[in-house]
Amino acid sequence: MPKNSKDFDILLRKVTTSNTKKDISVVSGYNMVVQQIEQVCKSNQGELMADPYFGSNVYQYIYDNQYDKNLIELFITNSIQYGVKSAYNVIVKMTESNSSYITFNIKFSLGNSVNNQKTIECNIEVPIK
Repeated sequence: MPKNSKDFDILLRKVTTSNTKKDISVVSGYNMVVQQIEQVCKSNQGELMADPYFGSNVYQYIYDNQYDKNLIELFITNSIQYGVKSAYNVIVKMTESNSSYITFNIKFSLGNSVNNQKTIECNIEVPIK
C-alpha cells in the first residue's frame, strides 16, 4: 500500500485508495462500483434473470473440497471482471474465514486512461449460508 494512501469508509467498510488528490465527495463516488462487486460476490449464477452468468457461485465452491483457496480467488476474480465492466486489473485474496463469513480483499482499477486511473481496495464479507 502506498505511503500516502488515505482510508475512506464506503458502505461501512474500510476502502483504501491511492488517490490522495481528491476529496471524500469524489472518492465516495466509487460506492456504486463497490456495491456491484459485493453483489457479484454474494450472488450465484442464474439468480439474475437478465444475465444468467452474473454471480460468483462462491457458496458452491466453499463447500466442495476439490476447490482450494487459489481456485476460489480465481473464480471470483473472473466473475467480477465479467459482472463489473468498469473494474479492471482485479485481484482477489481470501483474507479471513470462519463459520459465519468469508472476507475477500479486492483490489481493482477504475478510469479510462493512465492519467485518470485510480486503484481501489475494499474488503467484502460474504456470509456463509
